[in-house]
Amino acid sequence: MGICWRFDSKLACKAGRRTVTVNKSDAIHKIERSKLSNKEACAYLQRAEITLKKWREKGIGPPFTKDGMGRIWYAKEDLDAFLNGGADE
Repeated sequence: MGICWRFDSKLACKAGRRTVTVNKSDAIHKIERSKLSNKEACAYLQRAEITLKKWREKGIGPPFTKDGMGRIWYAKEDLDAFLNGGADE
């Protein structure tokens, strides 16, 4: 599980011993697929993975699906609707 921090124009994510810093606009513009992994959804929403996990546990936040391997997936349209319409954080 990774942790993400937000800066003015950068997004830094730490997974294990490795920290990756990316330009937020580049990361968001590269996400064009309709199905996003949990980590991609975290970057897209600019939230930490633990935040989305807590939202899933509480039944709030954007809708998600789980595949047969237990991986979490989000539809980009659902993330956009969540950002535009908002829900309790």
